Amino acid sequence: FMQLTRQAELKRGIGRGELVLHYQPRVRGDTGEITSMEALVRWNHPERGLIPPVEFIPMAEKAGLIVALGEEVIRMACLQQARWKEEGLDVVPVSVNVAAQQIDAGTVSAILDSALAGNGLDASLIEVEITESATIAEDGQAVEELKAIQRTGIKLYVDDFGTGYSCLAQLKRLDMDGLKVDRAFTSQMLHSPADAALFEAIVSMAHAL
Repeated sequence: FMQLTRQAELKRGIGRGELVLHYQPRVRGDTGEITSMEALVRWNHPERGLIPPVEFIPMAEKAGLIVALGEEVIRMACLQQARWKEEGLDVVPVSVNVAAQQIDAGTVSAILDSALAGNGLDASLIEVEITESATIAEDGQAVEELKAIQRTGIKLYVDDFGTGYSCLAQLKRLDMDGLKVDRAFTSQMLHSPADAALFEAIVSMAHAL
């Protein structure tokens, strides 16, 4: 009963604008320059306060709400980019996380295109991160949806690379724009020569792809 109540609250929350985005900057290690940001969604529950994604994203996926939630995140990120531009700020690309269910639904490219056009944004200002599980789909529609996103000029990144299921042949076929190495590797790379070598190998492979 409690789970069903939470699901109903989340569905209402998406429609009522209870989602908020926090922006995590990515910086160059040598200069500290902010090169892009990642939009991270939080749920501002009217009674429980700010709820982290680990508590509601799995529920959204299970309840079939992740597509609606993902569409709202895209809309909010594009709107915020437009506001920053209006304020005369030096904007950088913002990436949004897209779940495999959203790719399977085949609507992401159209939602992105509409949100960009509606806010007068260039496609270079929005990027998409997908989990490795979304890259293994052999379904033609899913692959076409990924290609459709890229055709709009938006870059595609594989999130948390190295701990999922994607194979190198699939990554090569999909022609992704970048890999985000999972923290399981980055947090360990100074612990031993083997850990450093593994991280360097992943980076070399990413450049080769």
